[in-house]
Amino acid sequence: MSSHSGVAATFVAPAVSREILLEGVTLEDGGFPLERGAEVVGRAEATPLQLGVPQDAWRSVRVGVAVALAGYRTLQYDFRLDEPVAPRVMERDLE
Repeated sequence: MSSHSGVAATFVAPAVSREILLEGVTLEDGGFPLERGAEVVGRAEATPLQLGVPQDAWRSVRVGVAVALAGYRTLQYDFRLDEPVAPRVMERDLE
């Protein structure tokens, strides 16, 4: 527990597997990024949760995701565990 501005808080950040971060993500041809060797980076800032906040409040912390795969445009999006999975498609890089 840490004190910031005199208020006691716990700092949390989700640790999420690549498989969960990529739920709903497909390639333009219907394939799956991990099966083709995609690089997946998820970043979340530690967020202070005030005392009395529900224990699962960490599920609402935003994770910035970037998925890179040769031949496709890098896909970037925000992910939160407390939101429904959104379908996303990685498009081919035409250049």
